This record gives sequence, structure tokens and C-alpha cells, in this order.
Amino acid sequence: MLDMNEINPRTGKTAYYKDNADHKREYQRNYEKAKRSLKQMLSTEGLTLADLDDTGVLKAIQKAQASGRMKTSSSKRPPDGVVYVITNPAWPDRVKIGRAHNGKNRFNDYQTYSPNRDYILEYVSSRFDSRADAEKAVHIIAKQVAQQHSKYDNGEWFKMSVQDAINVIKGVETNDAQTTKD
Repeated sequence: MLDMNEINPRTGKTAYYKDNADHKREYQRNYEKAKRSLKQMLSTEGLTLADLDDTGVLKAIQKAQASGRMKTSSSKRPPDGVVYVITNPAWPDRVKIGRAHNGKNRFNDYQTYSPNRDYILEYVSSRFDSRADAEKAVHIIAKQVAQQHSKYDNGEWFKMSVQDAINVIKGVETNDAQTTKD
């Protein structure tokens, strides 16, 4: 298993989630668990997976989820999380300010978007009780600080320095910490 800062000898790039053997094992474990759950549910009705085509399997899963016999695969994440800053050398004067439950995992997702794996995780905030509210506050301030941001631009990319973006997030972190104490 590669550490996220190690170079993958096969690609010559830093590791990302597909290089992570633990991630792959966890995915396979969850897949097998869902498959066993579906088989067990079908066996109570005298069926097997082989008895169903793809549409039948999908309908069986939906029926099991609706009845509560099988958990839905999309679990709601808690609202807490972080706000992060990511840059890419292709856009040297822009920073992306986003939110995530786990900043490092979100960064790894970004690496898959670029064939060069050239995104840089510049900063990850401390945890907020509501990552959505924190990101909204950061975006409002970042729009005021940014050198260029159209009123029609609702995106997460800002024309500003990395340090300015970090300062904006730290300001919201400080304000959030003070509000939590009161």
C-alpha cells in the first residue's frame, strides 16, 4: 500500500485512491456484503441471483430497500466537515474553495480528473459542524476578496492568491470557534 505522499513506481505520480489496497478491499467487502444480503433476501422467496436478469435484480434490491430488509447503499453523511483549497498549475492565478466530509479523500477524487495528477491540496480547515454553512460563508467573503469574480459566477474557483484563500477560511474558522463558545 502506498502512502499518499509516496511516488507510485508504475506511474511516476503520487498515489491516489486506486493505488490504495485498503480502499479496494473495503469496496470488495461492501460489495460482497450487499450481495450476501440480497441472496439471503431472495432465498426467503425461493429465488437465486441466477433466476433473475439484470432488471429483476434491480427490482429485488429496490423491493428489499423499500421494505427495510436491505440498507440503501447511499448513506447520508453527517453535515460536519471541512473547507479546503485546491490549486492546479494549469490555472496559476485561481484557487478552488470547496467543502467535503473528508478533505484528503476529496482531493484524491480530484486527482482522477487530471491525467497529470497535478492538483495540489493547499489547505484543509479544521472541522465545522456544518460544512455547507462554512463553505457558503467562505464563498461570500472570497467573492469580495477575489480580484475578479462575476456576479453571475456561482462557482468555486476564485482569482486570488492561495494565502488570501487560506486567510478567508481561517477567518471563518475563528468566527465559528467564537460562536461555538458562546
